[in-house]
Amino acid sequence: MDESEDLNTEDTLDLASKTWSRSADSAFKAGYREGIAKGEESIFQDSFDQGYKDGFQTTFALGKYKSLAFVLPKDHVCPKEVEAVLNNIKRGACYICTEQDKTSGSNVNEKSFSECQKNQKDHAEKIIQMLHEYYETVMRKHGVDLNELDLNW
Repeated sequence: MDESEDLNTEDTLDLASKTWSRSADSAFKAGYREGIAKGEESIFQDSFDQGYKDGFQTTFALGKYKSLAFVLPKDHVCPKEVEAVLNNIKRGACYICTEQDKTSGSNVNEKSFSECQKNQKDHAEKIIQMLHEYYETVMRKHGVDLNELDLNW
């Protein structure tokens, strides 16, 4: 082998090595980006699924209590807080909506997701409990036991 063939082989190996390094680096970066995207997607999906489930359960319970309002005599007057919940049923028992109404939304945005999630759950439970206690008393006067109606969520 002469010197020109050695240089040619060495140049070819050097070029192949650089090409391989670029390809491997590109594949690594693409895999990393894809892994990050899949991880974010998974977290967002899990959070969405949990929020959807919680929201559905709360809204379903609110709907059950609103249906009780329709079976009461027309002259029945609900307390203001019960009426406010029932008249604004489209918002459900939304903690963030309530806080934004009170404070024009400034401090809600500063809370962590997990804190908002906990506050939402507590707020919904409080509203459902308030409705249950109210309707339990009212319906008992009309001879209906709420515990037999399966209004739990």
